[in-house]
Amino acid sequence: MAAIVRWNPYRSISNINRELETFFEDFGFPTARRWQAGEEGAEAGWLPAIDLSETKDAYVIKADLPGVSKDDVKVTLVENVLTITGERKTEKEVKDQNLHRSERAFGTFTRSFRLPGPVAGDKIKASYKDGVLMLDVPKAESAKPREIQIQ
Repeated sequence: MAAIVRWNPYRSISNINRELETFFEDFGFPTARRWQAGEEGAEAGWLPAIDLSETKDAYVIKADLPGVSKDDVKVTLVENVLTITGERKTEKEVKDQNLHRSERAFGTFTRSFRLPGPVAGDKIKASYKDGVLMLDVPKAESAKPREIQIQ
C-alpha cells in the first residue's frame, strides 16, 4: 500500500529549477539558467558544462562536449580570458522515421572565462578524450605562492 505524502514545493529548490527548465525547454527556449547567466552562446540553445578548478601551479578546466569532434573545437586566450568555441553538428534525418521528441541541441557555442590570476599562455596543454576537453593552464611564476624566509 502506498502512502500519501503532501507535496512541499519548497523542500528542494533544485526540483523547482528543474521543473522551470523543463517548462522553458518544452516551448523551445534555452533553459532559464542560461538566460539568467547572460552567457554568450545562450542563444545557440546549448552550452557545454564546465568545471574550473585550481591547483597550486595551474588552473584546470574540463568541458563536457558529447558528440563534438575535437576538430570542431577552438580554444583561445586573450588578455587572461580563456574562450572555448565549437559546434555540435546536426545529424542527418532518417526518412523512414517519425520523430516523437527531440531534446538534444545542436549548433555553435561559446564559453568565456576570465581566469582568476595571470597565466603562462605559451604553456597551456589541451587534451580531448571521450567527449571531455581538458585544459591545463599553468599559472605565471608571479602568481604562484612563495614562501618568504623570515630573518
